[in-house]
Amino acid sequence: MKAKSTLRLILLQLGCIAWVASLTAQPLSGAYTIDSALPTAGANFQSFNDFAASININGVADHVIATVEPGSGPYQEQVVFSNIPGAGPDATITLEGSGETISAVTSSTSRHVVRLANCQYFTVNNLHVAWDPASTGGFYAIHVFDTGNHITISNCEVDISGTNSTLYGAYIVSGSETSILEGGDFHNILITQNSAQGGDITHRYSDWFLPWPATSSFPTTSFSTPTPTPCTSGKRTGW
Repeated sequence: MKAKSTLRLILLQLGCIAWVASLTAQPLSGAYTIDSALPTAGANFQSFNDFAASININGVADHVIATVEPGSGPYQEQVVFSNIPGAGPDATITLEGSGETISAVTSSTSRHVVRLANCQYFTVNNLHVAWDPASTGGFYAIHVFDTGNHITISNCEVDISGTNSTLYGAYIVSGSETSILEGGDFHNILITQNSAQGGDITHRYSDWFLPWPATSSFPTTSFSTPTPTPCTSGKRTGW
């Protein structure tokens, strides 16, 4: 009987802690760090996933900049940013990679390393993404998925050296988690001053894929490379 009472008390305490946590959770605002050497507390997140878990649930109330601490990588994880509440022109999100590396073992059903799913006003800058040779069935380094509005991918580097398949790509914008060919609803996508190595055999040294099916919408979308070249068949070279 005493054991049951103790268990009830523990469960009640845990419930109260969770309730208080839900009340005190606030939208993110201002500057944060991602530093694997420090625990997730205050303005620091120990991993990309800890940051995503917070911002995906709590949303933003003002501009948010999350800076990866220089020297804290590499990070080994897949991360998804999705439907961030409050994001808009007065509450943008910037993930500042500081040149640090993130990698992950991907598969045919989970090909991404960084995915922006149904996001808006989100920037990824100066992040390195590397292919893990243990990956199977495909690799999308940075994947803008399903819908996107005012998304910027800038000054990033992707290394998928050693691959030459169309299943391996650096910067993907598509409406499917596993295909580069399915369209979505994308507006104001800026992919600029990035680099990539490896991937599709047609663009052996550098490539990114951008499907343009009839179901997609790309008004006022800009794509910039050091030496711009025409875009044909949904693929563009010239990095």
